[in-house]
Amino acid sequence: MKKITLIVCLAGALLVSAGINAQDKAFTVGYVNLEAVLAYMPEMRNVNTTLTTFQTKLEEDLQTRQNYLQTKYEEYVQLANSGATQESLKPLEAELQKLDEEVKRKAAEAEEKLMIKRQELMGPISDRIQAELKAMATEEGLDLVLNSVDGTGNSIVLFSATEKEMTEVLLKRLGVEVPKPAEQPK
Repeated sequence: MKKITLIVCLAGALLVSAGINAQDKAFTVGYVNLEAVLAYMPEMRNVNTTLTTFQTKLEEDLQTRQNYLQTKYEEYVQLANSGATQESLKPLEAELQKLDEEVKRKAAEAEEKLMIKRQELMGPISDRIQAELKAMATEEGLDLVLNSVDGTGNSIVLFSATEKEMTEVLLKRLGVEVPKPAEQPK
């Protein structure tokens, strides 16, 4: 029993001393709005233009395939309405099914190609931002840097000291000029 009491006391003392040591160094957190950073970066205009052009080409190819499928379907309906036998319609049904599967496969491929293109274009920008975030956090003495908004624009940080808002610091480090808001008339 004395051994258990001694072990519990030692464990408690260790926890208390660890708590005191942890309080000696304050844990500092900063935050940035990555959506705003990306919106102000001039490189993003090129990325968005390239992605839009790429997506348009993919959609045009897919639309051509869908139009061909629609034409074949209309031929099938016309033949079926004109009294064609079920036996004579079977090859056209098989072709329609094959074309439909091809359109679905091409649509999935188009989504994947667009995602890969986005990653390819965003990779260097993300790497640059990440490098500057790491350097900024080190220089500012931050233990953690959070994104202040999620992907839908909702705020994640509900309260923070304003001196820990690092968006403008990051933008300056990236060499991005932030437009000043126009003075509002009184």
